[in-house]
Amino acid sequence: MKRRLLIIGIAFCVSFVSMVALSLFSMGRFTTFTNYSDQVDHTNIVIQRILRTELYLRDVDRSERGYMITRDTMYLRFFNNAIDSIQSLIVNMGSITLDNPKQQNNIALLKSSIAIRIAAARDNIEYVDTANSAKPSKYYYESRQLMLECSRRLNAMNTAENELLKERFGQEQFYQKLTTSTLKYLLVIFCIITLVLFVIMIKELRGRIRYQLELQARIIDLKRSHNEIEEIAYAASHDLQEPLRKIQVFSDMLLFNKAKDMDEDCRNTLERINS
Repeated sequence: MKRRLLIIGIAFCVSFVSMVALSLFSMGRFTTFTNYSDQVDHTNIVIQRILRTELYLRDVDRSERGYMITRDTMYLRFFNNAIDSIQSLIVNMGSITLDNPKQQNNIALLKSSIAIRIAAARDNIEYVDTANSAKPSKYYYESRQLMLECSRRLNAMNTAENELLKERFGQEQFYQKLTTSTLKYLLVIFCIITLVLFVIMIKELRGRIRYQLELQARIIDLKRSHNEIEEIAYAASHDLQEPLRKIQVFSDMLLFNKAKDMDEDCRNTLERINS
């Protein structure tokens, strides 16, 4: 019995340790998968910021040309709004790419290029306001070249982020499959261990039930034997009572009838028999 209990205890300990180890391993894989998933989302956000910056740069370019052609101040409002949006996006990209030194360097260069581009555009607008000629100024051609430079910077940043996205997405897919496989194996191992422990417990339970039935049968036999012994003892006691009474009666008669004729030894013997 003690050996069986020891086996069950060891099995439960092994099951518990295995489940804890597998759970910790699964949690580690899931955490890694979550981290790569967050990195993929982060990279997508950076790419979105880059594309929006490029769109606002184009708005700056269109607003500049629109004002050159029409002299409509509405384009200046678009121009200033686009500049404010670009500056906000650059600050945001700088804060969300602190873990990427390469992109930090690209953002610094982009910020410088955009500042020069905006300065050239402002000079061109100022020239348009003061000159009566419809001929584009040197600032316009300079701003066009700076626009191309900014586009190249943004394309370089976009390419770097797409490469990083591809790498992180691959890692995310790998750990997603690994996490799924780990959970499947964990479920299978848990089912196997549970089934083994269930079989052991059922076997032990059957053994205990069988032992209890045998014990009850022995107790019944013991009670039956005890009752039989009591009956035998009662019968023996009852059967012995009548002869003993007759012996006592006859010894009393001898003591009463022959008291004068018997000596002291006979009297002591009869009294002992009577007792």
